[in-house]
Amino acid sequence: MSAEDNRKSSRLRRVLTVLVPLLLIVGGTVGYLTYAGHAFSSPAFGSGTNAASQVKVEFSVTVHHQEQNTADFLWLAQMALRGQFWSASCYFFCNGVSYSLDPTSLITNNGHDFEQFKIFGTAGTITSVSTDVATVIGLSSSATAPAATDTACAGIITSGGLTDVAGTETAGAAGTTVTTTIANTFTAAETDTAVQLSCLLTETHTGAHIIDYAEGTFGPDTLVSGNTLAITWTIART
Repeated sequence: MSAEDNRKSSRLRRVLTVLVPLLLIVGGTVGYLTYAGHAFSSPAFGSGTNAASQVKVEFSVTVHHQEQNTADFLWLAQMALRGQFWSASCYFFCNGVSYSLDPTSLITNNGHDFEQFKIFGTAGTITSVSTDVATVIGLSSSATAPAATDTACAGIITSGGLTDVAGTETAGAAGTTVTTTIANTFTAAETDTAVQLSCLLTETHTGAHIIDYAEGTFGPDTLVSGNTLAITWTIART
């Protein structure tokens, strides 16, 4: 290869080094704006991947990065490529940035069995007592996709600021649809890498017979000390 060819090749590599990340950022941003425009124009869609789902157990996620003064456009683009269209509270000249999403979720087989037990007093395969309630929120860095056959919250975080804890329960009023929420805001006390799973459980990880009621994924995202992660599970029965 001639010296001129080498120079051309070097210039091409430099252009690609700048162009490829830029295309990812622009593509992700355009994808998000397109999705968001559709979301606001139709009541059937919300700000995330679960808004059009028929699943009656849903959850929302808000992650606050107090150290950021500009939105992480590369992360937003990467999430868009995964089908997750996060909204950001601020994009430039920020005093911290909050990212929000309504991810997909599922009720496990044991979760359905737990419902049967709570309503009718009999259970198929689970071990439960009348005082059990599904109000504990767990977090995990497990990349394993949730499955209906899951019997435990894989890789649940059991130490630090993101350890599992009973959330605040807000009961809905009686009516055709009864909606209950379980919520908690976690504050990272260390660096937690690739947090991406939330579970709704009947007991903390020290419990004797924990029932994994529901699971959902988001991200992944890495939280540093001081970052907060707000999880709200919404259970609606029609």
